Amino acid sequence: MFLQSSIILLFIAVCCIAAPSVTFNHWTTRCSVPGQVFSPCKAGCNPTCDNLDPICALACIPGCRCPRGTALEGGRCISAKRCGELSSKPIELPCSIPGQVYMRCGTACPPTCEKYSKPRKCTKQCVRGCQCPRRTVLHQDQMHPSKPMSRVWNRIYLSS
Repeated sequence: MFLQSSIILLFIAVCCIAAPSVTFNHWTTRCSVPGQVFSPCKAGCNPTCDNLDPICALACIPGCRCPRGTALEGGRCISAKRCGELSSKPIELPCSIPGQVYMRCGTACPPTCEKYSKPRKCTKQCVRGCQCPRRTVLHQDQMHPSKPMSRVWNRIYLSS
């Protein structure tokens, strides 16, 4: 499948150079996951029900992805609103920091108070392990709401 896709993409690239006015708006290739669509330029990682908003490396690679507003769950694309409904049982593993949750596919670059306002460049995606829930940041082994950042504590801005 990969070789076939590569040959097709090479053909399209040659055609675009030879005849730049030709468009391939309706060109697709088959995707093995039900509901996925082929994109000539997709992000390096895809939303899943475990991580609806992944931090991805900036990339433009050809491949299959779930359409916008959907996520990968159980080997198929489902509405992001239905994430969790179809899984048989959420993974519950103990985390050493109270309030953290185990993620099968979490970010490799979680926000912290120290790094909250700095731009995050993260090249690795989908790491397993304990992380703070959305809208919280970790500081000195405790979770804090990530906004509004209003109070200074040990030179680090935390929520009131």
